[in-house]
Amino acid sequence: MNIKIYRYIVILLSVILGIGIGWAAANGLYLFGLLVVPIFIGMNIFLRNQVKGILADERQYRIQEKAASFTIRIFGPVIGLAPLVYMVINEDAASSPEYWLLVGMALFFILLYDLANLYYRNKM
Repeated sequence: MNIKIYRYIVILLSVILGIGIGWAAANGLYLFGLLVVPIFIGMNIFLRNQVKGILADERQYRIQEKAASFTIRIFGPVIGLAPLVYMVINEDAASSPEYWLLVGMALFFILLYDLANLYYRNKM
């Protein structure tokens, strides 16, 4: 598989992932929404290994590092504050599945960032 086909497939899978998560959230199937993400990550890793050629060079990796760092600086506090805002708005937030979904997402993203940071710190 060449790089162009790989990128098109990843875009298509991202759209399908977004539709799947939106459908799951609309129908209250939160566990399905949480299970789709690791499946997508696994498919992405599998497809990346099928590509013949160079996906990125050092310059591209540096750009991705800066973009990831910027995203964490912006998205981190937002996802961390979202459960608190929801709790202020909704009196029965602790019994709401949406609240626990927000809490789970916040913890998942923090854990994912820390694990990735630890992995790359030990690798370099």
